[in-house]
Parts: sequence; structure tokens; C-alpha cells
Amino acid sequence: MNTKLHAITNQNRRPLSFFMIAGQISGLYRCCCSAGQPSYGTQWMLADRGYDADWFRDALEEKGIRPCIPGRRSRGKPAKYDKRKYKCRNTLRQMSECLLLSHLPRCNRHVLAMSPEPKSAGVPERETQNEAGSVSFPFLLYLLSLGGLSSYALAAESAVIEAPGPLGPLEGTLVNAGANTPVVLMISGSGPTDRDGNSALGPKPATLRQIADGLAKRGISSVRIDKHGMFSSKQAVADGNHVTIADYATDVRNWITVIRHKSGVRYVWLAGHSEGGLVALASAQGGADICGLILLAAAGRPLGEVLRSQLHAMPAAQTVLPQIDGAIDALAAGRHVNVQTLHPGLRQLFHPAVQDYMIDLFRHDPVVLLRAYRGPFLIMQVTADRQVSAIEDLPLLKAADPKAQVVLLPNVIHTLADLGVAPAADGSLPLDGAVVSDIAEFVLKH
Repeated sequence: MNTKLHAITNQNRRPLSFFMIAGQISGLYRCCCSAGQPSYGTQWMLADRGYDADWFRDALEEKGIRPCIPGRRSRGKPAKYDKRKYKCRNTLRQMSECLLLSHLPRCNRHVLAMSPEPKSAGVPERETQNEAGSVSFPFLLYLLSLGGLSSYALAAESAVIEAPGPLGPLEGTLVNAGANTPVVLMISGSGPTDRDGNSALGPKPATLRQIADGLAKRGISSVRIDKHGMFSSKQAVADGNHVTIADYATDVRNWITVIRHKSGVRYVWLAGHSEGGLVALASAQGGADICGLILLAAAGRPLGEVLRSQLHAMPAAQTVLPQIDGAIDALAAGRHVNVQTLHPGLRQLFHPAVQDYMIDLFRHDPVVLLRAYRGPFLIMQVTADRQVSAIEDLPLLKAADPKAQVVLLPNVIHTLADLGVAPAADGSLPLDGAVVSDIAEFVLKH
């Protein structure tokens, strides 16, 4: 359950009414209906950029309500909004925090007691002047802080979930946002990367966990999984290195079957990050029970070419480029490489234990897979990615499916965090503000 509580306030930011709606973004139209009642005479809507959607703005305009909503960073043309009025959201946030801390029933008299009346002697309530001397707006509907409040109070349920693997169970985490909500199955990137998007080799950005938490607040359930042979799915196979993209795709199909059985949904969304995007594409071939695909910082070129570009960009690798190119060419052609002929610094990368996987991996072309897919498709790319290139990969994906929805996030790195962002206390890298919002809007729109 992810119900959201909303507040309608007067110009002094004191609540006039509360009402509750389902947490899905698609339910926001009911906010417009409630705010547009003659008894309220709402003139302004204050909300954060998570509510920036053209259809939502149009619905507000039709009811004579002016949106004061910052545009998402993915917008080609910045959205105009009144920054002075938008600052009022801070006071409203404090109101909601008082409501949260009080643990009192949600009714107007309790909030009025916690929200002192601003001094406005001699000025009628509907014409109270602000500090700048201009007349304040009569009524507004605020959508950010109280929605956040309800997401704390009514948090989505998380539980361990299993699917059948070749020799043992596969394990993942189900974040249940409520009955009859869409479900997104998340597939992590390359190497020893767990269900949360954390690498066993060091980085712990928690990309997929953060996306799952954010989607739950917007009424979207999710399942994120450990790849077979790794982490909690280690028992599914004897050797995690002896795997192919087809094996991963089979796992995804098994997960879809389990999700449909447990949740009752007919269709499941697939979201793949980095190499997980290739797995999602392979899994979607002929899948009638897939709603659509979401590729997050995924490549448009065969991954052998992506690896080649990454290594060519490294200054320390310039003296061994012929060995790098020779090894990648051999693997792409289906031949093994004698690592003893390589520079010591390359032997671990092309270790014999992973060469069979690399041979299979390099033969898959994302463009070919995408052309064979029919269904909704979201491409999310970032401009500060050192692993996948928006310049080289994005045009290939767009050309393969011209109808795909494309989101290009500026100054965002491969983990979907803003460039230079400071890690959180747990080591995770906070996501760019548009990531979850754009994914949620795409899912709910379809």
C-alpha cells in the first residue's frame, strides 16, 4: 500500500483540507479534480520536479490552476516556474514534518495547533502581503511533503523471493507497492554485481535498490535479483563463470513466471542496467508476457567493442593496444586466447575461466535484438558515462527503434548518480533526481 496524503492550504500556508489518493502518478488527475472545486478556488499548484509531466500541466491549466513545478533535467527546453512562490514549499514541508513527528490523527485542528498563524494584522486573509510587498496567491495545492509523509507511514513491503534455477533456487528481493500495481524486474550489470547494483570488487552505489525504493513510493512494485552462480543465487549452478546470455535469459523467464504467479499481474516490465540491458533484450525475444523494456546506461554496440573503447581510453594501456585488440578480435571470432602471450596486466581481464562467457557475450548485437522486439521501450542514457558512450551507443539504439522514448541525463555517471555527488553514509551514490521519475512516468503511461 502506498497511499498519499495531500494538503490544500491558504495563502498563509495553513491547511484547509486533506485528502488521500493512491500513490500512482496516474492518480494525480484526482488531485486536479479536488483542487479545482469551487469551494477552494485553487490558483497555484506547488510540486517538485517528480510531478513534471506535460499531461499533468495541461490538466491543471484546463482547471485554471497555474503549475509551479520545476522541469526535469531531461527536458530539452527548461520549464518556467515562479521561483519565489516555489520557496513556500519549505514552510509546507515543515508543516508535514510536524504532522509526522506528532503521531496525531490527520485532522485539521491538530495541524492548526502546530502551525502558528503568521502576523497579518489589518490585512484580509485573502489579500495578505508577503515580505516583498506583493499580494500573495489565495490558495495552493502542495504535493511534495505530505506525499513523502505517507510513504514513510505506509512503506512498501520488502521480502525475499525465489525462482527455480538449474541446480538450486535463484534469490531476489520483492518490493511490493500494493495489489494490482505494475511490477518491474531489474537486472544488474556485468561482473560480480548483486541485486542492489553493488559490486563485490568495491563500488557500492546501490543503484537498483534506490530505484526500487523510489518506484515503490510511486505505486510500482519491483523485483531485483542476484545472477545465478553469484551471491544468494550461488547454489543455482556449480560454476558461475560457466554461463551464457541465453542462461541469464532463461533465468529471467523463470522469474517472470514466479512474479506473475505471486502478484497476479499478466505482464512484467524488464529493466536492465549496463550489461543487464543486453540480458533484458535477449529475454524479451518472443515474450508475450513482457510489458516493455527499460534500458539504463546500456550499450548499443556489441560488448566486445564497448570493452575495446574503454581500454583504448586508458592512458596506461596505450603500449599494449595491439594485444588488447588481438584478444578481443579472437574472442569475438569464437577463439580462445593464450594469456601467457599477453602483458601481465591483461591476464586477469582475459582470464581463461571467463573466456567462454566472453566469447558468448561478444557475439550478441543489441541492435539486432532490439529490431526484433515489439513493445514499449525506454532508453535512458547519461553524458558522463565512462563505460557506455551516449555519443556512440545512443544513436544506434534510437535508429533500431525510432519510436523508443529517449531520456538523456546531463552530467550523470554510469551508476545514474550526478557527477561528483558525495556518497551517502552507507556508501551509496544518490541517484539523479530525474531517474526514478522518468522511469515511473514511462511505466504508468503504458
